[in-house]
Amino acid sequence: MEKVLIIDDEKFIHKVLIKMLAGEFEIKSAYEGEEGVQLANSWKPNIILLDVEMPGRSGYEVCDLLKRDKNTFDIPVIFISSRSSLRERMLGYEVGADDYLVKPCDSDELLAKIKVITQHARAKNVLRYDASNAQQTAMEAMSTSYELGKAVRFVERSYLSPDFESLGEYLMDFMRSLGLSAVAMFQGRRGNFYASSTLKAPTPLEKDLMEMMHKHDRFVDFGSRTQVNYPQVVLLVKNMPLDDRTQYGRLKDIFPFVLGATDAKVRVIDAEHALKTQSADLAGSVEAVQMTIDSIRDSFSLNMNAVSSIMSELVATLSLDMRNMGMDHDQEEYVCDKVESSAKKIHTCLQENASIETNLAEVVALLRRLNSEQRRIIDETLTVPPVEDDVSDDIELF
Repeated sequence: MEKVLIIDDEKFIHKVLIKMLAGEFEIKSAYEGEEGVQLANSWKPNIILLDVEMPGRSGYEVCDLLKRDKNTFDIPVIFISSRSSLRERMLGYEVGADDYLVKPCDSDELLAKIKVITQHARAKNVLRYDASNAQQTAMEAMSTSYELGKAVRFVERSYLSPDFESLGEYLMDFMRSLGLSAVAMFQGRRGNFYASSTLKAPTPLEKDLMEMMHKHDRFVDFGSRTQVNYPQVVLLVKNMPLDDRTQYGRLKDIFPFVLGATDAKVRVIDAEHALKTQSADLAGSVEAVQMTIDSIRDSFSLNMNAVSSIMSELVATLSLDMRNMGMDHDQEEYVCDKVESSAKKIHTCLQENASIETNLAEVVALLRRLNSEQRRIIDETLTVPPVEDDVSDDIELF
C-alpha cells in the first residue's frame, strides 16, 4: 500500500482528506512545516499533500526544502490551497510541485491525480534505476576496455622482448598500470628468473610459495593474494581487489590472456638461448676438429718423410752389404725386388693416409657451412629490432 503524507495546519482538512483516501493508502499527518519535513525524511511517503498557508514555514518554503534534500527530492508534492490565482500556481511550479488543487477539492479528482502522479513517479524511478544500471554497465565496459587495451599493449611489447629481464619488466609495467603489486617467476633451462613490481626483489618466502604452488590449480586464492600458474610462468598478485568483485572478476578474465602470451614468450626466449649456445658450441667444435686435422696432417707429413728416408737408407745399405755377402746375381735381384715391393706398399699406405686427410677436410668444410647457415637463420629469425615505446600505452579497441 502506498503512503500519503498530509501537511496542513487545519485538523478539519486532515479529517476530510483522510476520509477521501481511507482504504486505499497508508496515511500520516503533520500540522506544521518542520514536522512535515522531518516525517518526510523518516517515513519516506510516496506522495505529499501540502497546504500553502501555514504558521511558521509556508507550503512553498516546505516544498523548496524537500526538493533541495537528496533524501526527499523525488517525492511528488501536490499543493492543496484555497488560493487559485495564476501567480499561486506559478509559485508552486517554481518550487517543484507536481500539481495544484484548490480547496475544497473533489475526491474523485484527488484520487485520480494521486494515482497518475504516483504511477509517473514509479515509472521515473524505474527509468532512474535503468539509467543507473546502464551507466554502471557502461563504466564496467569502459574499465574492461581500458584493462584489455593494457593487456593487448603488453602482448605487443612482449613480442619484442629479447630476454627474461625485459619481458619481466614489461609484465610488471602492466601490473603497475592496473594498480597491482605482484611478483613473477619464469622457468628456463638456466634456472628460475624473478621479477617484481616494486624496487624490492621477491622475498625468500614468496619464492618458496611460487615454487611450491606451481603445480597446483591455475588460480590459487589465499586472502587478498592470488597465484596464477602456467607451465613456464608463475604470477603472484599480492593485493587483489576483494572489495570490488566486478574488478576482481575482470582481472581473472584478463590474466589468462596475458600469462598465456607470457608463457609462450618464455619458451621462445629459452629456446633462442639454447639454439645460440648450441651454435656457439658447434663453432668451437669445428675449430677443435680443424686443429686436430692440422695436427694429424703435420704428423703424416713427418712420418712420410721419415719412412722415405728410412727406405732410402735401407736400399743403400743393402746394396753395399750384398756385395760383401757373396750372393750371386739372382739372389741380389730377389732381395732388391722384395725391398722395392715393400717400399711401394708403404708409399701406397701413406698416400691413402693423405686421402683420409682430404676427406676429413671436406667434413670440416661441411660443418663450417652448417654452422654458417645456422648463424644466418638465427640472425634472420631470432634477432629482434629495438623496442620503441610509445608515449601512451592506450590501445583503441573500438
